[in-house]
Amino acid sequence: MVSIDELKASLGDLAKEIKTDKSGKAWVFVELDKLKKLLSLLRIDGYDHLSTITGYDDGEKIQLMYHLIKFNDKGSNDINVVTFTDRENSVAPSILDLYPSALVYEREVFDLLGVRFEGHKGLKRLLLPEDVPEDFHPLRKDFKINVEG
Repeated sequence: MVSIDELKASLGDLAKEIKTDKSGKAWVFVELDKLKKLLSLLRIDGYDHLSTITGYDDGEKIQLMYHLIKFNDKGSNDINVVTFTDRENSVAPSILDLYPSALVYEREVFDLLGVRFEGHKGLKRLLLPEDVPEDFHPLRKDFKINVEG
């Protein structure tokens, strides 16, 4: 189990808040402009595998959660890094240079929520057809589908 004190010592003032949930998983909250630096430090600390990126639209902002594990240390706890981006200008830095597995996850979040990942060279739709309208992002709170019947 990762300790809050160890994380605070490792991440310093990059983390806005660090807490654990009832299952002992760590949640690290970070400002968007410090995300890559924080993820880089966690990678150096052995969190070498990005298991997924989860995106969530709360109606005011888009929440991005990066779920990390130490691939070769099965006894270690996951770390979840949380940041937020603006709904109207949904842009976040790509982390492909840190975690190559982000290729698919960033495309999925772009496709379903419309978050653009700066620096992602192949950002295009993943699940939805390429010919759907540019603003068609079905996991947005304000998404409406036109059904004629």
